[in-house]
Amino acid sequence: MPEKQPPEFRPDSKLSSANNYEVFAEIYDEVMSAVPYDLWYDYLNFLYRYHGFEDPENILELACGTGEVMKRFLGYPGENTKSDFIIGVDRSEYMLAQAREKLASMNDNFLLVQQDIRELKLAREFDFIYSIFDSINYITGKDGLESVFKGVYDHLKDDGVFIFDYNTCSRLQSIEEGVSNFYGHDFFCQWQDEVIKEEDIWRVELTINIDDREEIIYEQHEEKAFPLEEVKSLLHKSGFDWIELYETPKLKKGREDSFRVHFMASSHKPPGLSPPGYLNAYLRWKMCKLKHLFF
Repeated sequence: MPEKQPPEFRPDSKLSSANNYEVFAEIYDEVMSAVPYDLWYDYLNFLYRYHGFEDPENILELACGTGEVMKRFLGYPGENTKSDFIIGVDRSEYMLAQAREKLASMNDNFLLVQQDIRELKLAREFDFIYSIFDSINYITGKDGLESVFKGVYDHLKDDGVFIFDYNTCSRLQSIEEGVSNFYGHDFFCQWQDEVIKEEDIWRVELTINIDDREEIIYEQHEEKAFPLEEVKSLLHKSGFDWIELYETPKLKKGREDSFRVHFMASSHKPPGLSPPGYLNAYLRWKMCKLKHLFF
């Protein structure tokens, strides 16, 4: 079978703009199939337990997308944390539609809500709130970032914790501009990277052609990185007194020259573990990393 070719941009081609993952949601999981969700899920659990937090009963995921991590919290096999209830919030109705279809075969202990995470309004508090896959980088203004953090603080129990990952300025500066092509079973997606280095902005322009559609779809996505100390300052301003940074996926402290970091934030310092407990958690994480390396 001949290799599928990129769409031809003829003068009569229909070019449509889409927003809010309207079309990208349909092919998102296939394009992102190489993302190590299992590792990230295990790392979240490790960080949570390493600092002595109790296993959560109520969990909230910000910018949950197609529900890949929610799926693991709801029923992924193994000895990892399982929540009694998890809510996923996303701005895109199209991503939530994919998540709803994916999670339909799981248990009923979840809820999907369409909201902008800068305007979080849910009628409950949570033991654990998290966001992954640099979703917080999509908040490109400091006012918006502060709104997210204040909303999280207001929805977090006193003994709860907020964990999120973040692409650093170093990471965005290191991205090489260029074009990548993704060929799916019924689509073609051209991914073009653009970096505005003086503003620490990474822009992705997607051109998508799905086999059963006449038009060629264009979407644009943008990430922004702020210096880590500025992010910490906004967390403190929002009410968080205890903040830790780790270089992903390690126990090494996160720094500006790290490519990706995980923030942990709580209203007060967590109880921690006993020295044998820390050692046991650390060794379990080392074994977990070896599992992901070889299997």
